[in-house]
Amino acid sequence: MESAPRDCRGGQSVPWPHAEITRVPTCLVVPHTGLRRLWWQRSRAIAILAWLFPLVWAALFLLVRLPALMVVIGGVAGTAILLIVVFAVVHFRYRQVPERL
Repeated sequence: MESAPRDCRGGQSVPWPHAEITRVPTCLVVPHTGLRRLWWQRSRAIAILAWLFPLVWAALFLLVRLPALMVVIGGVAGTAILLIVVFAVVHFRYRQVPERL
C-alpha cells in the first residue's frame, strides 16, 4: 500500500489506499487535535439525531394519529428549510465572494 504525501507539518506519511488516484495531503483530512475533536462531536451529534428524529416522529404519530397532518407539517418544515438554504446561497453568492474571483 502506497503512503500519502507527508502532512503539512512535516510528520510521517500515513497509509493511503488510493494514493495513486487522489494525492490528498493529510493536512486536508483532519490535521489538528481540535479539529479531530470537533469532527468526533459532529459525528456523535449526527448519530444521536439519526435516532432521535425518527423516534420523535413515531411518538408524534402515536399521539396525533393524523398522518395527513404530519405530512403537511413536514412539507411546511421542508419549505422553511429550503427558504433558509436559498437565502444562504444568495447571501454567500453576492456578499461573501472571495476577492480573487
